[in-house]
Formats: sequence, structure tokens, C-alpha cells
Amino acid sequence: MELQLTLFKYFAKFVPKDALRKILSNPDYSQRPGYAEVAADILNAPDTSIIDKISSYIFSMNEKFVSDKIRNNKDIILFVEYGAASYNPVVPLGIRQKLAVYVVFPLTIANNDNLNETLLMTETFDILTSILDKMEADQEELDFCGNTRLINFPAEIFPIESALFYDHSGWMAIFDYSETNLD
Repeated sequence: MELQLTLFKYFAKFVPKDALRKILSNPDYSQRPGYAEVAADILNAPDTSIIDKISSYIFSMNEKFVSDKIRNNKDIILFVEYGAASYNPVVPLGIRQKLAVYVVFPLTIANNDNLNETLLMTETFDILTSILDKMEADQEELDFCGNTRLINFPAEIFPIESALFYDHSGWMAIFDYSETNLD
């Protein structure tokens, strides 16, 4: 079962290729088996879902890694955090993963006022909901695997308070991803 790998590759499709090249930078000697193949798959995927305003992609639950990556970024970030999972191999869609998808920007931008902040919050909300809309469209396509639910609606959406998130603000959606055990 490659649950996290499947999710990592899925959300990478929203990120511009230049930003992906920057994060897929582990030296050859420290790469886990399969790294080069997965990186090639991601970089060779069609560009049809890319959201140009996203400048970086983080897929992790490692607090130190996440804080370092977010603090060192000055533009819009797509951050996917995976959480609790449940496993029931005998029922359809019995494998569930809690996901939180964030679209954030640094709130410490110079010359920022209330209107600028509101415009940035609107922009990040629109990016987040376009990702959710694409997830729904993808799972409704006829050729999409019926053994997977990318998103179970409703997704709960919350504003991100910058004081609690490394001086970044934006929006977070929380929802479940589900798949059927086919092993």
C-alpha cells in the first residue's frame, strides 16, 4: 500500500514544475529506492492542473521540516499534512486518511494593510477551493478508479491565524481520503 506516495504525487500536480524541481533535490547517495522513478513521474506528469500562483509544495507531518520550509518561503505555499488513518481491508473504501490541505502566504509582507490582507486571503481561498473542485471533478471522471475517493465532502475550511502558523496566513481544508484495499 502506497497511500502517502499516492497522495504526494496527486497534490504535486497542482505545483509548477520549477517549484517541484527545487523540492526534489535529494543527492543520489541519500535517495531511498524508487526516488528517481517517482520524481521522474511527477516531473513528467501533464501540466493541466498546475496553479501558477503556488510557489512551493510541502507534504509532511514533521513539525521541524514544515516550520523550516514555511519560514523560508516568501510566496504562496501548498502544504499537505496527513494525519490519523484507519484500516479495514474487508470493506470497500476501508482505508481512510485524514488530510489537511493548506494554502498560505507570509503575512509579514512589507507595506501590507487590511485591504491587501483581505485580497491575499481571497486569493488563497480561491486557490484552495479550486483544488477541492478539481479533486471532485477527478473522482467523478469515468476513467477514475472507483476504488478511491479523493475527497469526502463536506470539507471543513478554516482560516489560518498567522501567529499560530509561522507568520503565514491563508486557509486550510480538512477532509478524508479513502481507498479500497486491493492487495
